[in-house]
Amino acid sequence: MAGLGSGQSDPIHGTQEAAERARVAARQSAAWLRDEAGRLYSSYQQQSKFFKWRAWIVASFALVSLVSLAKAMGPSNSINAHVGLAREPMTNALLTAVTNESTDDWTNVKLIMNDTYEFEKDRLGPGQNVNPPVTQYQNPKVKGPAGKAPANIELKKLRVECSQGSFEQEFN
Repeated sequence: MAGLGSGQSDPIHGTQEAAERARVAARQSAAWLRDEAGRLYSSYQQQSKFFKWRAWIVASFALVSLVSLAKAMGPSNSINAHVGLAREPMTNALLTAVTNESTDDWTNVKLIMNDTYEFEKDRLGPGQNVNPPVTQYQNPKVKGPAGKAPANIELKKLRVECSQGSFEQEFN
């Protein structure tokens, strides 16, 4: 090729060659997996009924274990929210406590209590928190005082939604 001295590679064709090698390797891997799965299936078919039942039991146990582990790890907290509950010392009113532990501003913040009552705030900066009492939450379907959350509500979950993402915390 013109312009390329000895020992130099063509970056365009070099990239194409690498892509072709990757495609060939992917095809070989897929063929190996298909052959291996077929071999395992044939081997499984030749086994006794007892072996098959045992295999299903072990596979079921593994599935239940993985689901339990995933559940125990808890919810994903992509916005780095800290959610908790507190009591106001003077009135003993229940407060929801939400802190933005991320390095980004949260905008269009909405706290949703028990999937029914909402509290909205335009912005919550990094490190800032908001602690509204439950009586400041409003059911958006019911206007006026009748839509306010009762002071004695049993808080089961609190969801934080904002333009940057969301997080949900369940309480027992």
